[in-house]
Amino acid sequence: MLSMGFTSSSDCMSTTALLIFRGLGAGLAWTISVDGYALASMTDDQWKQRIAKRPGSSIAREAAKSLARLSLRNMLGFASFLGIFGGMSCAMEKVRGKKDPLNPFVGGFTAGMVILPGELRNPRTLVTAAFLCGSASMALHHFVPRETTKTTVSQ
Repeated sequence: MLSMGFTSSSDCMSTTALLIFRGLGAGLAWTISVDGYALASMTDDQWKQRIAKRPGSSIAREAAKSLARLSLRNMLGFASFLGIFGGMSCAMEKVRGKKDPLNPFVGGFTAGMVILPGELRNPRTLVTAAFLCGSASMALHHFVPRETTKTTVSQ
């Protein structure tokens, strides 16, 4: 598990980089599971309508193009969100000098405010969704056990 306790700038950079890589993996997993299922669930009539717009194409080609486009979008989205979250959480810890749930809340809230405007146009909805991102981040910070270092005594 990832510890949100940062002690130096290099720790912040490595933790943020790790979160970005995890975001890439999460985006790919999301595409395969959610978007892959949605594409597999399309009826023959839906595929025929889609292929009719592109003469000379096939179902396999259209499915591959859709998965590639969705994969790129999801991977960039997850990686961006987690990168912003990690960077802001670390910055908050450094500025405040405290390791508490406010740091991941601000990280999640900020990431939500940066990522979600493309999806949510209403400012009230945007702030509410960002608040939920921050709250979920704070809850995960509180309930997910963090990595601890164990020291052993040699005899």
